[in-house]
Amino acid sequence: MEIFLVRHTTPEVEPGTCYGKSDLGLPSSFEKEAENVLKLLPEKVHSIRTSPLFRCYSLAEYISKHQESKSNAPAWKVDSKIQELDFGDWEGRLWEDLPRFETDPWMEDYVNRRPPGGETYSELKTRILRSWEEGLQEARSWENLKKEEGEISEYKTIWVTHGGPIRCLSSIVLGFPLENSFRLVLEYGSVSCLKIRFGEIQSYPQFVYWNKK
Repeated sequence: MEIFLVRHTTPEVEPGTCYGKSDLGLPSSFEKEAENVLKLLPEKVHSIRTSPLFRCYSLAEYISKHQESKSNAPAWKVDSKIQELDFGDWEGRLWEDLPRFETDPWMEDYVNRRPPGGETYSELKTRILRSWEEGLQEARSWENLKKEEGEISEYKTIWVTHGGPIRCLSSIVLGFPLENSFRLVLEYGSVSCLKIRFGEIQSYPQFVYWNKK
């Protein structure tokens, strides 16, 4: 199995704005950025999983239309579990305008503390883990079916999502502390790739590359 983790392209938002679950628009550069993403993806995949937020859904749709132009029609799944962290009451506000008595304690332990009305980074990881396990099961079943039919074939899927979920997944796969995941540079419109080998019971994932542009 191969998973291509795509971070959405540049969103249309004022610099310094706190956003996660906010549904943002896209600037005029979207199509050019999306074309660059296409160059980093295989011509044929079996499925596309996307966050429902517009900045991801639009890119997933763009990728899907390109796949269809190559006579391939990947299965689609809109998955709210892989949308960005919910910053609650801070959404859409400038970071510099947020009260320090709220942001300082959160920054000291954002893994376990939540913004007012939002969620913790640990809670984000929990929902990403559910999608991860679901995706592995889909791929394992597909590859097993192909094997029964006498065909050895690798399942390929694209996930169009956000910086937080991709970093959470890196923590899950590589086994490092969640609080260290923001040490990883991850740019808009980048593609990272995971390869998973299935054993009888366990799966064995490896990163092939990270943050390719």
